[in-house]
Amino acid sequence: MSGARDPLHAALTQQPWTYTAVVLGLDHIHDVNGRPLGERRAPAEARRDVPLELVACPYRDERKGRLMNRSALEPTVRALPEVAADVAAVHVALPADLTGWPRMLAVVLDQLAAPARFLLDARRDDVKVPALLAAAHKLAAGYFGALRALLRDLAAELGPAAECSAAGFLSYVRERGSLIGASEVCAGTPRHIELLTRLFVGGAQELGAAADSARRASLVPGRLALAQLVASQVQLGIEWSVFDELVERELLVEAHARGQLRPRTAFLADRLAERVAELEARPCPGSRLRGAPDEAATAAEAEIVHQLLGYDDAALRLDPELRVRYAQRFADAIARYRRLIAEQERLEREVRGALGYPVELEVPLNPLLCPRPRSLEWLEAFSGHRLQRRAAPREHLVLRNHRRTVVFA
Repeated sequence: MSGARDPLHAALTQQPWTYTAVVLGLDHIHDVNGRPLGERRAPAEARRDVPLELVACPYRDERKGRLMNRSALEPTVRALPEVAADVAAVHVALPADLTGWPRMLAVVLDQLAAPARFLLDARRDDVKVPALLAAAHKLAAGYFGALRALLRDLAAELGPAAECSAAGFLSYVRERGSLIGASEVCAGTPRHIELLTRLFVGGAQELGAAADSARRASLVPGRLALAQLVASQVQLGIEWSVFDELVERELLVEAHARGQLRPRTAFLADRLAERVAELEARPCPGSRLRGAPDEAATAAEAEIVHQLLGYDDAALRLDPELRVRYAQRFADAIARYRRLIAEQERLEREVRGALGYPVELEVPLNPLLCPRPRSLEWLEAFSGHRLQRRAAPREHLVLRNHRRTVVFA
């Protein structure tokens, strides 16, 4: 697979790309054993003629009896001792002031990115990924989704903070059913899952690793810097997604209940009702709406949105007394989204520098760096103007429809 939609191909041919898209976009790439990194997630072409044995899970936990991929388990188990030593080495080498769940996130991302680093360093997409790096990626993939969900819950202040320990993480995983996927369950043995979790959380102290493990972790130039940069990017995306949901709740839920939002079409009325029901069914984040002072919109920017809300272009009309407050809220959300884009671009250029790649190419947005701005999607319904990003000749956001284009930033 190659082409404009393949992030690795884009990076190698100097098209717009992001490192995280490469890291998460290698399902079709094969390792030296001929297995695709994505296993059953890989495209059908990549799985052709690859041995696949699905068996009933024998482990006495919530997975028992469900289908698991034994073919994928065997090579990862063989590589586990080396992966464990490498995880311990990274823990030893990371800065001491990086602690708790953020430290675990950096370690997990380091292992998840192992094939991407290899291929980007080789500057080729037609080489087989070494077995150890493929195993590291596959083992870390299961942890990344669960850890990201945990970090979002912490950012949203949902429930008591999970204890940063192997026991705390495993308890969270079991509560969420993270070992059970849509079509198969995690194939790791309970003993291996517990061992790897202790390593990802606690590192070298769990393995009794030698002191020279820090030197082993530094063999790839910029490796630790990459892990910390990408961890920062992931956390920024999580923080935005929590803020975004809070804004969406403030705009929709109460006003909808009071009949202050008036859709012009039955389709939009149904869409609004469905989204409000979805929000009401979810636990409400407890984070405050206010961001940092430099993320607030200026009075002039709020006035721009206020004017747009006053035109008769909207498919979802507001009661007039709500217009000032909604204009300020939308403007603040745009300002924070603008800051998110700018910070993710800055970090992405640092990532490219650490990899030895040109830094000046456009940075496309992706759902990990800039999760879907659902609150701002409602701005189109309320104002009749779509928020768009323009990266050239300089980065800015515009609000536009068929009648007018207004530069917001």
